Amino acid sequence: MEKSKFEATFSRNKFIERLSRTNTYAAVSTYIVISALSFAFGFGRLEMTLLAKLGLLLFGLLLFSLAEYLIHRYVYHFAKIGPFRNPAYELHDFHHHHPKDKKRLAMPIPVAILVALFLLSIFWLLAGKLGLLLFSGFMLGYAGYLFLHYLIHIIGPVNPIMKYLWVHHSVHHFKDDHRAYGVSSPLWDWVFQSMPTKEQTNFK
Repeated sequence: MEKSKFEATFSRNKFIERLSRTNTYAAVSTYIVISALSFAFGFGRLEMTLLAKLGLLLFGLLLFSLAEYLIHRYVYHFAKIGPFRNPAYELHDFHHHHPKDKKRLAMPIPVAILVALFLLSIFWLLAGKLGLLLFSGFMLGYAGYLFLHYLIHIIGPVNPIMKYLWVHHSVHHFKDDHRAYGVSSPLWDWVFQSMPTKEQTNFK
């Protein structure tokens, strides 16, 4: 299959190059299924009201939005972790240079599943059965983030909400990569004072 004009080569190593390419729709579908399975397991094992269960799901979504911000700011934008090269930075930096390469908008699915299993174990250790619903919300948040990220870069602003998110993320890509770290929401940029200036949001 031919590359699109926006696709570029990340690595000369064929395995790494293949691993770095991810179909966003496949990734989103995978994480929605994982979220649904986790919610189903938790739903049947917890004796609490439906409202409480949905509250845990929503809290998991909120936790993801915080994780999204912190990882973007403090992992993706640091070239080294101690003396070691940061592979997450290298792939993210590649994305900054090739923002319309639609195969590099999501973490490789095998890597993401390993991270998800690790996170599930953490949620379970910290919250027991409640962790299943928290994890479900977290993974649903990740799926939503990936879909929004794809829409922002590949489809563009299709309604006022998407226009706002498109402008916010475009500031990060094209004007100031030390601002506007949030992709799915500007909430944590507002909390941690990394919102773009009014002048930066002018793309006329």
